Amino acid sequence: MTANQEPSEWMALGISLTLTATEDGGRHKALGVDGEPYKPYGYRPNWGLPGMTGTDQTGAMVLRLGHVPFAPGETDRAVIVPFAPASVSLWQKVRPGDHLRAFEGARIVGTATVEWVAPRNQRLTEEQEDRFTAWATGREGPP
Repeated sequence: MTANQEPSEWMALGISLTLTATEDGGRHKALGVDGEPYKPYGYRPNWGLPGMTGTDQTGAMVLRLGHVPFAPGETDRAVIVPFAPASVSLWQKVRPGDHLRAFEGARIVGTATVEWVAPRNQRLTEEQEDRFTAWATGREGPP
């Protein structure tokens, strides 16, 4: 570990995210604006992790969506990053193949399958952001 690295208790997760269709109770608007790049951390849903029931949830920001606009009913890649120290131990139990529920308040607005989990610094480095973004946008394989 170099002087600039922190212990790898923090992680980023690559997911295949499906937004629930509007007619099935999902969002009414797409995420992002057509023609404009996605603003990192611009979408901040909460997540129901494996073993959580009902509306139990914890936070993780969306670093990157695969494309924008990302409309209800669509599926694409995304990279999420848990940010609260109190929830890191919950996220450390998540593995590839696990299923997550995306929440906005108490409403489920999407489902996701975890594709990969990668260690990261608590504060992402530019290199980490570039690698994770490359995966989300389909330019590279998993980090």
